[in-house]
Amino acid sequence: MTTMQRWLLSLATACLASAISYQWFDKPIALLVHAQLPNHDIFSALTHIPDLFIPLTAVAFIGLGLWSLSGRLLLKIQIAALLCSISLIMAEVTKNQLKFVFGRTWPDTWFQNNPSFIRDGAYGFNLFHGGVEYASFPSGQ
Repeated sequence: MTTMQRWLLSLATACLASAISYQWFDKPIALLVHAQLPNHDIFSALTHIPDLFIPLTAVAFIGLGLWSLSGRLLLKIQIAALLCSISLIMAEVTKNQLKFVFGRTWPDTWFQNNPSFIRDGAYGFNLFHGGVEYASFPSGQ
């Protein structure tokens, strides 16, 4: 089996697992979590932890870029930091674009009476529907 065939098989498996999860597990898990954990404030706060790293990655990217442009060689740890900062910046940009593409409603209402599964029964994807109300997927605030 070639590398491309393995990659395609992995992609197909991930897509199938996602479809199964969406069809049979997503709603029951949302209802269970809502019933068992009525106070979601701690979890909401935890979703903002990665937001602290975005400015740090920008500083690291600019700082290490200037270091390199000055003619100095980057150490292995600096190369690792640069690659990590580029990776996080690209992941953030990609995530935000995918949120617009998928337009997924939230499981619960949390932002300006947004439509949600728990309160309104709103469930599903609204392709190319912008706005914070439709930015549940992919996860990662």
